[in-house]
Amino acid sequence: MKKNSHNSEINILLISCYELGNQPVSTASLHAFLKNFSYKPSVLDLSTQKIDLKEIENYDFIAMSTPMHTALGIAVEATKMIREINKKCHVCFYGDYAHLNSDYLLDNIADSCISGEIQIPMLELIKSIENSQSSSAMKGINSRHKNKSPFIKKPDFKTPDRSFLPSLSHYNKLIKGSTHIVTGAVETSRGCKHQCLHCPITPIYEGRFFVIPEKIVLTDIRNLYGQGARHITFTDPDFLNGPTHSLRILRNMNKSFPKMTFDFTAKVEHLLKNKDIFPELKQLGCLFIVTALESLNGEILKKLIKGHTKKDFLKVLKIARETDISIRPSLIAFTPWTTPYDYMELLNFIEKNQLVYEIEPVQMSIRLLIPPGSNLLKLDDLKKYIVKFEPEKFIHTWKHPDPNMELLNYRVSKIAGNYSATSADPLEIFVAIKKEFFTIFPEMINNDKNIIFSVKKQTPKPPKLTESWFC
Repeated sequence: MKKNSHNSEINILLISCYELGNQPVSTASLHAFLKNFSYKPSVLDLSTQKIDLKEIENYDFIAMSTPMHTALGIAVEATKMIREINKKCHVCFYGDYAHLNSDYLLDNIADSCISGEIQIPMLELIKSIENSQSSSAMKGINSRHKNKSPFIKKPDFKTPDRSFLPSLSHYNKLIKGSTHIVTGAVETSRGCKHQCLHCPITPIYEGRFFVIPEKIVLTDIRNLYGQGARHITFTDPDFLNGPTHSLRILRNMNKSFPKMTFDFTAKVEHLLKNKDIFPELKQLGCLFIVTALESLNGEILKKLIKGHTKKDFLKVLKIARETDISIRPSLIAFTPWTTPYDYMELLNFIEKNQLVYEIEPVQMSIRLLIPPGSNLLKLDDLKKYIVKFEPEKFIHTWKHPDPNMELLNYRVSKIAGNYSATSADPLEIFVAIKKEFFTIFPEMINNDKNIIFSVKKQTPKPPKLTESWFC
């Protein structure tokens, strides 16, 4: 598309709600794209800023970023407040969860929803509002008149414009030893070539992904370095979807900023396939890798189409530790198929493999999330566990067949929640969770080994970010 040279009179506000504690990449990218067409959007990040109610009435168009479940809840509450003050403004929800929940959003609070590669539909929507035209015939724009598929077409990528966002000091920090290091968030690709059944990206991209040009990524990193970042979090759903592209970026980043460190997220399957690059990753500054272990139960992993086994993860863990790279697994600790034996195995596995300091306590409480439109709903043996659909909570509520597993989920969530509000050592939380398990399931204590804690307090702790990883 050519740059639009007109002087816009439409007042636009881009609102980010939550991006895992990071300075919002999606909002910065959209801002840069619209700016290229002579629009001058204002920006608000609700994770660090508050809505100025006096200013809200001045906007004609507001775009709410909803890349995840937490962000969507915040966006809906914020829009309710906005509607009380500005009833004429067009509110567009965009992101993965905007598409999954478009029926509820369009019926109750949104004027339009866009997902996938949202830039082009967003631009067309803004133009239609500016010119008082209908958007019902435009591709990728869900409205009350017509529901449409996500817009999956490679956009004209622009270097994210972060100039209107709060400084990096307001966001995630790398905790390394006793120091907190300013961190920047960067994306090198969008979408994912895999289709894990529970992932919200799967029904949107259906196995497709796009790489962002190397020059744009490196310019973004250079800009973040200029703002004080000394660590980079690559926010790609899977950094190793295109390993050649990723390595090229890392090598060039290291040439420009030899002391810059980084972390990324990748599937167990991809880490194992690319095991030979671990020494180079360490040399280039990799401190830790987030990977979706999810479960130790082979049948559950197959249901979720994860593409790995417990043995695969142990191989990756061994390789990572030999190269002094920390592995930080994410979990879905509670599913309708998780048994007390599965949970006890998980506890023993974490303890035996010294993962207490690499698995966030909140991960021990994570419950399978089933949003509307999820590919999980294709599982016939899941339907019998679903109690009801709660559109206002953006989920299908399910109930475990064992009431004690529901009780355990509740109590572990409470323990993990209390941890987030304190500076307690992760080992103390792990011990509390394990004790709670045996309180609820005393019959599982079949020998003394089950209740002996072999983990010792670790100093220094493995590197991590200040914000726990969850959706």
